[in-house]
Amino acid sequence: MQDRYWLYQRENGVFYLQDKITGKQQSLKTRNAVAANRLLAGKNQSVEQPMLNRSMAKTYLAAKSPELMERTWEHVINNYVNSGVAESRDRKERAFRSQPFLRLRKVKLLDTEADHLFAVLEHKKSGNAAHHYLRRIHNYALHLGWLLAPVMADAAWPAMRRKHFEAIMEEEHLRILEKEGNDERKLYYEMLWEI
Repeated sequence: MQDRYWLYQRENGVFYLQDKITGKQQSLKTRNAVAANRLLAGKNQSVEQPMLNRSMAKTYLAAKSPELMERTWEHVINNYVNSGVAESRDRKERAFRSQPFLRLRKVKLLDTEADHLFAVLEHKKSGNAAHHYLRRIHNYALHLGWLLAPVMADAAWPAMRRKHFEAIMEEEHLRILEKEGNDERKLYYEMLWEI
């Protein structure tokens, strides 16, 4: 079993841990190599027991369904994109080609942890659409029986960010109409203004 965390030292002499799964880095706040190695060993041992239990469960599952062991989020995404009406496929494909989902695609479903999902949600280019589609594929995998249990309970999912919208003023509406060169679109904007 491989260790989840690895140790490195920055130029200022401080030791850091990096999580191999999420890529997150954490300062150990020490320049002492012996202390840093002890902290590294402790961090890796803290995940070892659950990993051992998971390894045993995977052994039993492999006997029942070998494809279950190798299925990744890429499989879920591809099946989800191809489900439903044809008109929505382009929109779904575009959403899953975005950067927040790149790292998740190669993760095996059985190895998925909440940190993987948070990595998508906390990505700098992640917005409400990424949140929406991540939740959709999570639930889709559950419904197909490809995820044995939810990775995160409903209460653990962060709330979607809400934007504040305001109507435009008449002066702004008139400026938009002045700049618009398409007559059909101008009529459409005027209809929206009246509504």
